[in-house]
Amino acid sequence: MNGIIEVAAWWLVGLLLWSATASPVTVEELVPAALCALACASSARAARRVVGARWRVRAAWFAWAPRLPIAVVADAGRLALRWWGRPTVQGVVRRATLDTASDPALAVTHRALAAAVLSAAPGSVVLDVDGDDVVLHALTSDPSPLEEAVRR
Repeated sequence: MNGIIEVAAWWLVGLLLWSATASPVTVEELVPAALCALACASSARAARRVVGARWRVRAAWFAWAPRLPIAVVADAGRLALRWWGRPTVQGVVRRATLDTASDPALAVTHRALAAAVLSAAPGSVVLDVDGDDVVLHALTSDPSPLEEAVRR
């Protein structure tokens, strides 16, 4: 039963991500997208089982979701200003330390989700995850509000 729930969750995430990027969503596009999402969801479960990973999610991490669109807009504005102000946009490479839990399943999940969320905003890209440190290339040396939220 847990396998069905896991595949269904991955399927829903894949389908939602696809539909968020497609416009307009038609039945002709939704059917193949649902089938592809099912194949990806099955592959994701199989891959997780092969590497022996266990993931656990904290409900507080869902609070990152509303911050991401705000960070995308703010970072896009910063990038535009820097691009028009200077022909080369340079940033800084720095480390952000995550406050991970002692539970290995929570710690692995926190690192993976933090890397995905921080790379989703145009103002930073995760270069490496080294233990609890996330090495990222960012526009500024100061952490963004999104980064502060993801650290906890």
